[in-house]
Amino acid sequence: MVGGLRCARQRASPAIVLFATLLISSVHAPALAEIGASSSPQESAAAAYYESLAIGRPANDATIFDNDGNIEVVLLVSPALRPGDRTVLSIDGHPMPPRSETRFTLLGLPRGKHTFQSWIVDASGKKLIASTPITFTLWQASRLFPNRRK
Repeated sequence: MVGGLRCARQRASPAIVLFATLLISSVHAPALAEIGASSSPQESAAAAYYESLAIGRPANDATIFDNDGNIEVVLLVSPALRPGDRTVLSIDGHPMPPRSETRFTLLGLPRGKHTFQSWIVDASGKKLIASTPITFTLWQASRLFPNRRK
């Protein structure tokens, strides 16, 4: 839980993954100099394993309509996440705990503009690759405007 947010675990459906692929805003793996010098060939190989990481859903600059503040997040990792590596999602600059999933739902996000960024860490917590940050707006109906979209 981050700042009152809860996270629900879900399995990816092929339709959602396909949809997310169309919305991809990817980033290629950073150079080793950007993630820190490695002291061994094994660490260098681990850092160079991932080709790309992107937040496929929500899309950058999207407006999401959800009165409960529930947001589905889909991370697109190439190649697939290795055993032992974890994903971290940062919500408005606040990282969530590392997890082994690439798809999950945030519950109770407040209305307004939000920024997500993700990265992959190894078992020791070393950052291996980071996504490009995305920004989206969560729209929720208001009692002050009863005739607006609900």
